[in-house]
Amino acid sequence: MTGARGPLAAILLASALCAGGPAAAAGAPVPGAPAVPVVSAEGYGAVRFGMTPAQAEALLQRPLRPLAPAAGRPCVFLYPDGDPNAIVAFLLSGGRIERIDVRSRAVPTGEGVRIGDSEARLLALYAGRTVVEPRRGGGPDDRLVTVRDADGTHALVFETRGGRVVAYHAGRLPEATYVAGCS
Repeated sequence: MTGARGPLAAILLASALCAGGPAAAAGAPVPGAPAVPVVSAEGYGAVRFGMTPAQAEALLQRPLRPLAPAAGRPCVFLYPDGDPNAIVAFLLSGGRIERIDVRSRAVPTGEGVRIGDSEARLLALYAGRTVVEPRRGGGPDDRLVTVRDADGTHALVFETRGGRVVAYHAGRLPEATYVAGCS
């Protein structure tokens, strides 16, 4: 029986190498594999606030589509084509991407905060950089936790309810602080 192990091991090793090399066989990250983009006060992955949709599309390698018709609106939300659930939506204002809204736990911030995380974890990860206030129009447990960047031109804004992050967005000011989309 030991003679059968040699060919089987060779086949398994060859399969692992063809699938991405020894790193893939070991479960390690494969160089060149796409990483999950993270959100910061300045952007989403390589997409930076202030870019045009065409610049963002080139970086995302897919077109951006409007969530709703833009006629007569001061801004419009765009989502990456192929994302039917619109887990991220870019706010376009004045022809530039000014903000991103996150709608899924799958998309973390650079510090690792995700929808569903506790407000306590959020405050610990951004310690000394947060402003916490009641959310206008919200219930007694609804709060906004704002984290501005060092120069005060961009921010991350987390919506919490009952001590949990329920949504967040990031962008340039003032768009980052809009509570209801374009206002």
